[in-house]
Amino acid sequence: MVIDMTRLDAKRWAWLLMAASGCATQKPAPAPPVLTLQTSRSIGSPLATAAPATGEAIASDDLIGLEIKWVAVQRSGEDGLTPLDAVATLTSAPLGGGAVMPNGEATRSAKFGGGIAARDWFDRASGGSRASAAAAELGHQTGWIAPGTTVRFVGQTPAPQRAVSISVYRLPTPLTKGTPATAAATEPSTEPSTAPSTAPTAAAGVATFAISFAAASTQSTDSSAPETAYVERQPLAENTPYLLVVPWRGAGPWTAIAAYISVLPASTADPETIATWRSANMAGSATAPSTQPVEQINLRRALDALATGGDPRAALIYLAAATNARIAGDVALVADASLLGKMRDAVKDTPATSPETVGWALDRTALLTLADAGGKAPLPPEMVAALAVYTGEVGRHPDTLAEITNAVGNAADLQARLIGENFIALEDNAASARVRAFDWLKTQGKAPADYDPLGPVRARRAAINKAIAAPGATP
Repeated sequence: MVIDMTRLDAKRWAWLLMAASGCATQKPAPAPPVLTLQTSRSIGSPLATAAPATGEAIASDDLIGLEIKWVAVQRSGEDGLTPLDAVATLTSAPLGGGAVMPNGEATRSAKFGGGIAARDWFDRASGGSRASAAAAELGHQTGWIAPGTTVRFVGQTPAPQRAVSISVYRLPTPLTKGTPATAAATEPSTEPSTAPSTAPTAAAGVATFAISFAAASTQSTDSSAPETAYVERQPLAENTPYLLVVPWRGAGPWTAIAAYISVLPASTADPETIATWRSANMAGSATAPSTQPVEQINLRRALDALATGGDPRAALIYLAAATNARIAGDVALVADASLLGKMRDAVKDTPATSPETVGWALDRTALLTLADAGGKAPLPPEMVAALAVYTGEVGRHPDTLAEITNAVGNAADLQARLIGENFIALEDNAASARVRAFDWLKTQGKAPADYDPLGPVRARRAAINKAIAAPGATP
């Protein structure tokens, strides 16, 4: 038997050539989502009804530059990041009827991180290492913010029609010169996901991020209401980047879109950049830059927003946060439309002379509004709880609360009167009233030592007398 080696070799070579040809034919890389980018600026916080940053806005040369790089990834792999809901101090969906939400439907699936975690994730995704997920660059944006202003970055896809909005509000009050970024990152939040680099530089400012998007959808239009998560008091420093990863369902293998936010070097804010930025913001404005402090401009803008009508909740919450009006802030979070309307009507004409003036007007209005409502009908449990936190036993007596609030002219005098009235309640015949007054005084650090609200009358009286006779006693 003779084997035709020529024919065998020919078949073998043909097979090898076909295999090599097949291996050389690679599938084209999938097309990434098309992202339309927009940048805008405004005065004030995203919680307030922001006004365009024109005219009175831009006398400041103190600018911080931000850059956002957008990428699409096939597998998000958010190692080291934290759910956005876990770091957000407030989540809302006003268009969906949820002014304040305990947890978001859309935001719970997103991830957020800062510092080393953000930098490492982005390096893996964009650096092409074997451990990284396949990624595609979608574009980048830059923006500049002065104290008290907001820059808003928006990335939007046409199909499915969906947008991610990242507003960065720079707080008006700067950090103490030389304060490291770590100080801002840990006050009041200490989430590991936003921890800065282990070698921090001084933070140029402090910012609040307002991150807004709707739930992922495979439909051509996304009708779900967008949710906004607020991440407060984050340092703005050159070596402290931030990263947002949002699930994204659309055509192709892309499962998430990420936004990498970094602070531009201070050297980029040169005189030409400042002049260009100021000119762009002044375009079309007939007014000269204001010499008012940024705090006053922001307060006036929020008060003007109250006067224009609409839902006052956002403006009231912003004003309360900006003026440390804690009573008004908590009431505005949970109040119904009727109470919000009464608060708006009472404070909308308040002059924006100082945060202290506006803050006292807000707290005073909140207390008087609740006292009036409580005198007509039982208050909802959430309002009773708010009064218990801030006024103790006094909050259960609307007439007394209104009398005290009308008799004082500032927050310090109100606190002194509340302490005195709760001390009087320590001798109430009702044990429940004594317990409530004593518990509230403990939270203020004013409870008399050795006092037992359920103890004998003589023992209670002796403890009260001892506290009143002590040096520096306030009751």
